Amino acid sequence: MKIYLTDIIGIHSGTYYYNTAFRDVLKKRFFDVEIVSNYTEEDGSGRKVFLNFYDGNQFSRIFKLLVSFIRYFFFVIRNRSSCFITMMYGNAFEIIFLFPLIFVRRNIIDVHEIISLINDKGSDMWIRKVFARFIYRKIADAVIIHSPRSADFLTEFGFSGTRLEVPHFSYQIKDASDNDKVPDEVRALISDSRINVLFFGFIRRSKGIEVLTEIISKASSFDPNQELNFILAGNDPDNLLSSVKESREAGKMYPVSLLLRYISDRELAFLFKNCDYVFLPYTQISQSGVMEMAIKFRKPLITSGLPYFREMLEMFPSFGYSCDSNDYEGYMRLFKRIIEIDGKNFNRKFYTDSDLAKFMSYKDPDNFLNELENLLSRANKRLAR
Repeated sequence: MKIYLTDIIGIHSGTYYYNTAFRDVLKKRFFDVEIVSNYTEEDGSGRKVFLNFYDGNQFSRIFKLLVSFIRYFFFVIRNRSSCFITMMYGNAFEIIFLFPLIFVRRNIIDVHEIISLINDKGSDMWIRKVFARFIYRKIADAVIIHSPRSADFLTEFGFSGTRLEVPHFSYQIKDASDNDKVPDEVRALISDSRINVLFFGFIRRSKGIEVLTEIISKASSFDPNQELNFILAGNDPDNLLSSVKESREAGKMYPVSLLLRYISDRELAFLFKNCDYVFLPYTQISQSGVMEMAIKFRKPLITSGLPYFREMLEMFPSFGYSCDSNDYEGYMRLFKRIIEIDGKNFNRKFYTDSDLAKFMSYKDPDNFLNELENLLSRANKRLAR
């Protein structure tokens, strides 16, 4: 049975890293696997069925959304004997791309988020929950989940289908060589003399923006010698970091480097290769691609105390630090410790061989692949009757 991995976000927000990792995992057991999204890969593989309807003015976005749906509908009809694994991110409009899947042999939802973390307004959250409850009670045959948060929502919504649980797939990202052509504005973000702390990715409130801006604005109180260099890199469409940008331009803020735009693959690799720590002060999360990037590049983590992060660092303590509280004071204590004990020369050994070996075992997808194989086999037998 052919497997299509369907992802409507694709190049808009870096989910193509996940798609490639997932496809490579599936190819260990299934021969015919293809990504369906809004891009094709460097080698020409994949199906560019969707337009990037996240870009442009409102009319353009709506038009591209409708065109994408029509193209996808006919694509599904032509390939309805295949298995479709659909990435879901908790946005209400995603439901329109699920309706064509009532015609396919097997429909599995890969849950990135049950409820999106981008907008947490009360009314919007209520609407998203209504749609999510309908999707997971009436449409989804089976789900793939990566976090307790997703599992809790499924239980709340009364989902009774099959759950396949697997850790977030490890990324395979090409390292940045010293000869790569990285723009000067990106190279300038890295300080040779300071400890470079990278905050990376799509900017949204659930990533701890309030405490991040407070930490940066008050950093001189716990780092008078200015040993830290905060690097904030990622797309900020809602201008959540406008106060940081304005203060920096006015010369009123502690050393902070900003790159608030889409980050290319080459730039991403350069930043992760050359930073000293990766900072994740998130207040909500189900899974973190940024954490996977940090682990790929063996960069120590500085995380909030969310259970997802705390449990990871309890299993693999040499991967970094988890903050004991999610307020400014807690992070201040942690950064003081980093400055005084670790410093830029890493007096503490991160990513020990034993932790890396345990991590590889934890990430082993064999059990997941066995369960998926059995699920598809049962589906084929039912259809053959």
